[in-house]
Amino acid sequence: MLIWMVVAFVFILGPVMFIHELGHFWAAKRKGIPVEEFGFGLGPKLVTLFERDGTEYTIRAIPFAAFVRMSGEHESGAQGGLMDASRRSKLTVFIAGPAMNIGATLVLLWIGYLFGPPGFTRVAVAEVNPNSPAEMAGLRADDVILWADEIQIETTNDLAAYTADRLGVPMMLTVDREGQVIDLEVIPRAEGEYDPAVEGPMGILMRVQAGPPAPENPVKATGSAMKDFRGQVEMIISFPSMLIRAAQVSAEKGDTGEMLLPQEDIRNFRPVGIVGILQLMAFTLQTGVTEGYIFYIFQTAALISMALGVTNLLPIPGLDGGHIFFVALDWLSEKILKRRISPEKEMLFHAVGLMFLLLLMVVITWQDIINPLIVFPTPTPTP
Repeated sequence: MLIWMVVAFVFILGPVMFIHELGHFWAAKRKGIPVEEFGFGLGPKLVTLFERDGTEYTIRAIPFAAFVRMSGEHESGAQGGLMDASRRSKLTVFIAGPAMNIGATLVLLWIGYLFGPPGFTRVAVAEVNPNSPAEMAGLRADDVILWADEIQIETTNDLAAYTADRLGVPMMLTVDREGQVIDLEVIPRAEGEYDPAVEGPMGILMRVQAGPPAPENPVKATGSAMKDFRGQVEMIISFPSMLIRAAQVSAEKGDTGEMLLPQEDIRNFRPVGIVGILQLMAFTLQTGVTEGYIFYIFQTAALISMALGVTNLLPIPGLDGGHIFFVALDWLSEKILKRRISPEKEMLFHAVGLMFLLLLMVVITWQDIINPLIVFPTPTPTP
């Protein structure tokens, strides 16, 4: 996974962060705030490509992302600098970066649909456990399960859920075996006849077998991208209530003393750092490249771009949202107290906040390492 994480770092996360900095750069130029340098990459400067309108365009040693160095960014008194710019100009500059990421989300989704998502997905048998009901019924590895009785099986959860409702009861599976459709009767083991920690009642491991990509034309791709984009926005809006509900459910106990919401699900409701993001992107990149689904790569890049944009809008010192919050606070101070907040206090506010933010990122990154968001290989339900 390390190689895939490095590739994802450079070719997915890097461009997403480059788009963010490009937004700040464009807004600063638009508002007449001097930009001293626009650097391609990070780290020590390797070469200056050219200089135009007072801005140096440079290449840095680490080929990742970019950065914008504006005049008066961290000090007051610079002519035309950011710190002394009007509140409207500051807001434009600070909002532009997240706005570019949010806008790029829609573009990335659109490109993904041009390549096309899988035309269909089916549930296949990855492995049949010895002496299991599935083996006795004649199920084999690579069998594609089409139906369970009258229920069409489209996802692994479909089969897992239906099997859980039929413990000890015969069920008819319709499978596709190398192009031949056959029916097999399986009797899932009843509760107490198997160890759920070892295998499921039927005794198989599942995998998703996807059909070839189904590219969409530009018009249809636009509609699909907008639908996905709306879904992401709705998820963001509902996330706080989901988080509260997850915390409530995790504290509740059933009659057996077990949590009603599995711990494996609860752990996904947590912040992730650079390592967790790279784990997700590496898994998607590997799947997209090795199995030919470029759609998933752009879909994940769009998700990361949206997350970066929204996270930067949070009112946290050091982030764009923290700067926006301080601009609003300065406006309130002028309206209510008839005086503005000094630039020195603003710089101190962001400096102290940034130290706490960096400490938090260290803690989150350590959590990503010892409790990875994705464990490779990713497990699937076992009916």
